[in-house]
Amino acid sequence: MSKAKKIIIVYLIGGVLFLLLVTLPVSIPCIFAMILGFPCPACGMTRAFTHIFRLRFVAAFFMNIAALPLFIGSSVYFWCAVVELISRKRVLCKFEKLLFTGKAKIATISLAASVLISSGVYNFLRDGF
Repeated sequence: MSKAKKIIIVYLIGGVLFLLLVTLPVSIPCIFAMILGFPCPACGMTRAFTHIFRLRFVAAFFMNIAALPLFIGSSVYFWCAVVELISRKRVLCKFEKLLFTGKAKIATISLAASVLISSGVYNFLRDGF
């Protein structure tokens, strides 16, 4: 089995496990918030993904504003892995080249950083100390 197939299988298994996590009624405490006393940028992400899977996008936005962009990016990446596994064409490499080369790399990293920072600020203002 090639390295690419192993990576795709790991992504698929991770995707299935994640779907199980967000659909089961499980509460995961934030260790960051427990130790430091204020929410991290990812606080509420599991609950937000649960709302997304139930098509409650506004509720997901209020749980964590970074959830929708992360869900969209993860979904595109996941389905590229599925297509690559089924069709045996190199889809992920094209997707990665599109996002992570040249100026697009700077834009992708800047967008991800700004979403995480705004999520952290929003969580802090919403929940506070």
